[in-house]
Amino acid sequence: RLANTVAMIGPGWSDGPPPLTALRKAAHRSGRRAFAWKLPPRDAAAARAMGWHVHRVGVEAIVETRAFDPLGPGGRQLRRKLKKAAAAGVEVARAEGPLPMAEMLRIDATWQAAHGGARGVTMGRTAPATLALQEVWTIRRNGQLVGFVSFHVAARERTLDLIRHAPGLPDGALHLAVATAIRTARTEGVARVSLAAVPDPAGPGWLTRPFARRAGSAGLRQFKASFAPRWQPVHAAAPDRLSLLLGALDLARAVNRPPTADPAPGHADIEGGRATAAFAPAPDPWQERRN
Repeated sequence: RLANTVAMIGPGWSDGPPPLTALRKAAHRSGRRAFAWKLPPRDAAAARAMGWHVHRVGVEAIVETRAFDPLGPGGRQLRRKLKKAAAAGVEVARAEGPLPMAEMLRIDATWQAAHGGARGVTMGRTAPATLALQEVWTIRRNGQLVGFVSFHVAARERTLDLIRHAPGLPDGALHLAVATAIRTARTEGVARVSLAAVPDPAGPGWLTRPFARRAGSAGLRQFKASFAPRWQPVHAAAPDRLSLLLGALDLARAVNRPPTADPAPGHADIEGGRATAAFAPAPDPWQERRN
């Protein structure tokens, strides 16, 4: 629950139509406005059919694991990065057993100091309780932890969450970590890996302009593009245009000025009449279906 809105953050709902009616009822009961963020195309179409105002806000990078091939015609940049990582002696491994949390938190602290802090709500923030539920890939050089990436885990999908690294990370190390995670997902029968969303390449519109200030989206988009993903649009939706604007302002404030501590991971249930808000990129039930 935000200042003006009751927000539901995707992408992807559980099987069946998105619970937009329940969201609107929860907002009405709390004296706020309903607002949905990062709806994939199918759910955006359902919102339009209900008469909601829908606005495209970005694109999500989705890698179909069976088609992932760094040796293919679209893998030139990725191949170059992977060769640099190998030449630098970078080693990537999936974390098994207890996480090296003390080292990871130190890396997160140095990363935040170099990047002006971690944003909130729709962006991943380092929290031990959340990391314990994720798939974590460590990046080491000469036996020393120099970075890590994490993924939300669902039966048929992995979704990239955190990217953290120490200063001076060898070029290509992050590419090697993500490529290894994609290859492993394929061998384990996982159909898709989402590299999460970036702002719309057409440029920030009136709704996404409050997020563009600290997005750093050009480099992030280039990084994700090296994996030759399928770019899928994501949308914001609300019952009226004013609710769209208030919801975007609510989210912009929470992203750029997050609280000191994140709420516990997860989302509240609106079907039983409680206010709804998803404060972290949603794990299993929210990621099970995407068309």
